[in-house]
Amino acid sequence: MKKYLFLLILALLSISRSFGENHQTCCPMLWKVSKKGLAHDSFLFGTCHTGVHDYTIGELYDIFPRLKRIMKDVDCVMTETNHNLKDSLVIAECVKAAEINMAAYLPNALNSMPDTISFESLYDDANMAKEVDQFLVEEYNVYNYKDRKPAFWWSRLRRFFYNDKFAPGKNVDDCIYEEALRLNKKYVVLETIYDQRKDVVNSDTLYFAYPLRKQANMLYDEILNIKNDSMRKDGRGFRLMLDSMYRQNNFCDIEKKLQGRGGMRENENLVVVRNKKWLPKIIKNITLNSCLVSFGLAHLGGPTGLIELLRKEGYVLTPII
Repeated sequence: MKKYLFLLILALLSISRSFGENHQTCCPMLWKVSKKGLAHDSFLFGTCHTGVHDYTIGELYDIFPRLKRIMKDVDCVMTETNHNLKDSLVIAECVKAAEINMAAYLPNALNSMPDTISFESLYDDANMAKEVDQFLVEEYNVYNYKDRKPAFWWSRLRRFFYNDKFAPGKNVDDCIYEEALRLNKKYVVLETIYDQRKDVVNSDTLYFAYPLRKQANMLYDEILNIKNDSMRKDGRGFRLMLDSMYRQNNFCDIEKKLQGRGGMRENENLVVVRNKKWLPKIIKNITLNSCLVSFGLAHLGGPTGLIELLRKEGYVLTPII
């Protein structure tokens, strides 16, 4: 009898340990943030920016049952950028962001091919060069692509085929912002829209420093990825799939699917840079108030995610299932 009892306990411990390991891998969307000496708790919330589904706050409360109580109890709500498009300052930021985006598209010393090197020479296999040419001309409608570095087109392909063909709906962040106003919460943003766009552009430029042949292989591989994955090519279809997983509170499957796009860190530099910039502002606000800090779920996990960065600062992060 004792032997069987021992085996049962061992099995239960094994299941518990296995659940813990899986739980660490399958990072949930909601986390409690606490620290010794703080009289209040704060919370991190991973959001979804797919834009293919019109969210309501009631729907979010159904998906994340603890979120309603959290929204009611916190003093402060933080989002990535300001969602008040009636604010003239926010509109001015949007104009500046559009200008920096347009400037980044123009040829410059960083994104242009050297005069002494031809685009075709970056591929040892002439068929690879032909396949790249055919795709950029016929699918992407770019005829003068050879004056730019391969990484320039690589970064744009990733965004174009992911973002194309969708009509924006009210996203999770919009709902959080509107609910914060309704509940009369203090509202704080992690960055301006202009700063966000500037970080995107600066992140892209880091890839221009890669060896040209490496850039050429990145571009070729991305084209193959797009051709072989119909869900990727149809940006709306891919977003619909990710959005469906989010509404099922299914972070694990989202993470696995995004592995095909380079994982949660498809743009490692951009995520890391912004997380480090946000950290002091988050710490300042959660020290003063109980806050719900919401941002894209890609910023949550991993060694450079906000969960780990806050842990290194002495905070205790507890998942909310």
